[in-house]
Amino acid sequence: MLFVCEKRAALDVVFNRLKAVGLGSMCALVHDSQENKRDFIKELEQIYSGWADLPPRLTESQIDGQRRAVLERIESVTRDVRLLVRSMTGPAAGTTTALHDVLEEALSHPPVALAEELRPLLPDLGDWLAVRDDTRRALDGFRRMTGSATLSSRPERLIAPAQWASAGLRGDLMPVLEGLPT
Repeated sequence: MLFVCEKRAALDVVFNRLKAVGLGSMCALVHDSQENKRDFIKELEQIYSGWADLPPRLTESQIDGQRRAVLERIESVTRDVRLLVRSMTGPAAGTTTALHDVLEEALSHPPVALAEELRPLLPDLGDWLAVRDDTRRALDGFRRMTGSATLSSRPERLIAPAQWASAGLRGDLMPVLEGLPT
């Protein structure tokens, strides 16, 4: 490879970087083609004779063995990546929603500290996903009506869970929820 530049500093930078990555023995630096001819030819001679004097570092079978090992490692990593892609695009446990979408949804909200004894009270993921859109609309409407997104600070929190789940309350709320802009 021949690298030509008008600025000496640029040549020095490239040469030093090539040396830094172990290619210095294969580089010849010429700043002035008129003055450095003899030095350049001497440097080329040293490079070529150095290559000729070196014994082969690895045999062909050693190189082939290393190549096979690298290819096996690449294949192993490729299998892992394929498994990850299948896992992320497949449905999350108990749902028909892709795990990637579930994680994206979960990560779009700030984390909430939850006492361990309250965890069993959480709905299954599939149950939550089934009513996700209704829940969002209800939360948006609640936020517009009360100025807060936190039910725990409102008197409505005292309504018994059985009452929230009753068909009567749901029947009364659905027309209100459906009337809310999305």
